[in-house]
This record gives sequence, C-alpha cells and structure tokens, in this order.
Amino acid sequence: MARQLGVHELLHVFSFLEARDLLCAAQVNKTWKQYYLCRSELEFRMETGRPEKDYICKAIAGHTGEIDKVAYVSTSEYRFDKREKSVVCTVSSDCTVRAWDLHEGTEIWSSPLQPAPLVNLVTYPQLQLVATVDKQGLIKVWKAETGWEWASFCLPTSCSAMENFDHPEGSFLLVACAEGNLYTLTVPQLQVVSKVTMFPNTSVSLICSPDRQWLFASSPSSDLGPKVIHTQSLLHPSEDELTTSTTLTVQLSSKACWVPDEAARLIIIHRNDSGRQLVVTTFELKATKSRDRVNILVDLVMWKVTE
Repeated sequence: MARQLGVHELLHVFSFLEARDLLCAAQVNKTWKQYYLCRSELEFRMETGRPEKDYICKAIAGHTGEIDKVAYVSTSEYRFDKREKSVVCTVSSDCTVRAWDLHEGTEIWSSPLQPAPLVNLVTYPQLQLVATVDKQGLIKVWKAETGWEWASFCLPTSCSAMENFDHPEGSFLLVACAEGNLYTLTVPQLQVVSKVTMFPNTSVSLICSPDRQWLFASSPSSDLGPKVIHTQSLLHPSEDELTTSTTLTVQLSSKACWVPDEAARLIIIHRNDSGRQLVVTTFELKATKSRDRVNILVDLVMWKVTE
C-alpha cells in the first residue's frame, strides 16, 4: 500500500493554490482549514498593518532598471562583521549587481556597468560570494563584502537556470544553457568540471535536493520526461561512461519540489496523459552501486488526482 503524503509535503503542494481552492479543501479536512485561516490572517495583517508599529518598511533605491532576482547573502551564522546585519544582493536590467543592508535600507556596493542586463544570481553565504549571469550567458563571481570581481566564464548561449551546489568536495555552480547543456563549474574559479546534454536545443530548469545528492531537471518545451541525476557523476565525469540519470514517467510537468525533511523524496505536480486532470506524484530515489557502476532506483510513493 502506498504511503500517504506527510504534512510538510501537503502544505507545500497547497501553497500553490488560490484562496478559493484552499477553502474547498478546508471543508473536508481540518488541517487545510487551519492552514487557510493562518494564511488569511497573515495576508490581512500585511494589508492592514501599521508601518513602524506592526512592521518596519525600508525603501531601497539605486537601480535604474527592473530588478530580476533577489537573494540573501548573510545568515545568522555568516556575517560581514560582528554587528547584526541582513544583506541581500540584486541583479537588474540596468546591467549592475548591488548589495543592500536591509536593516538600514542602504546600498553597500554596486558593480560597474556590465556588457548586458543581468538576469539571475545565486549566493554562497559560507564563502561570502555571489554568482551572476547576464542575458548573453556571461557568468561572474563577486566578493559579497566588497563587490570585487573574482572570476568569469562565458556560456555559448544564454542561461536558462542556475543552482548553487555546496558539496563535501567543495562549492560548485550548476548552469543550464538554452541549448540544453548542463555545466558544472567550480566556485570561485569557474572552471568546467563537466558538460552534459540534458534536453537538446531547449531551455532547462534545475532543482537540487536538500542533501545535494540529486538534481531534478525538466524542460516544458521538450517531449521528453523530466530527469533525475545523481550529482556525484557530475563531479567525476568519465569519458567512457554516461552521466548517472533516469527519466521519470511524468509528462506535462508544471511544478516540482524536494521534500525538506526527506533527502531523496520528490513531489511533481503535472497533468495526466490527456492533459485534463492535475496529478500529484511522489517519487523516492535510491542509488545502489554494483562494481564500478551506480544504479538509480525510483519508487512511486504516491499518485493522486487533485481535480
């Protein structure tokens, strides 16, 4: 008998629903009623809150173009100095990357103008580094404290997805190209470790598992199903051996996430073969080694039609 989804998984799935759908779910299950009430109260407080009493709002100004991505650099464990500081970085169509002190609402540093608009970034709090990419596929690594440029690497085409990848062997950057290739780069040097073709001539999206042992890759414009890759094979590529991966039997996928409390449990929201019904499918992954080869075992934990 298939195991049921846990509370964490279900709450994540229902976070994609609108208030009307949550209300319908609340009529048949008290868990969703509590979630709906909690979410409604939070939204009400945000709409009716009083600045400086219920919350603090700081306006930050500096970019002259649209901000495309925001990411935290500092955490409670990693700070620029002994003072309490919350720092984020932003990239913009104005061709700059900037760092901000959220408590003060002030700019810490701004990069020189780049050759093209910046479209994405990821951060490495332990290393105090920021990686950015522009529309033309130029990747750069910056020191988060000063904005000093550390290294650069140019992709052959534009970038469709970036993921920071901290591993016991070091820090890496996973980058998917619009041509369908996946690059694994060292951080901060941006040296190529491996290059793998995922979905030929189409953009790819990436999601790493919490333990960084698995990578989910999908392409909405490809007829091929999404793939799951064992990340160890990306760090140690072999000339005579393909990347350790498997294609999931899921079509028309729209949303996917890894369960936070489970190292290798993947939830995918997708349409059935006819495209008429929304389905939630949960997979559990295992890697087994026989001689010099790693095999991936995929267990279908749960399959549920939601509409």
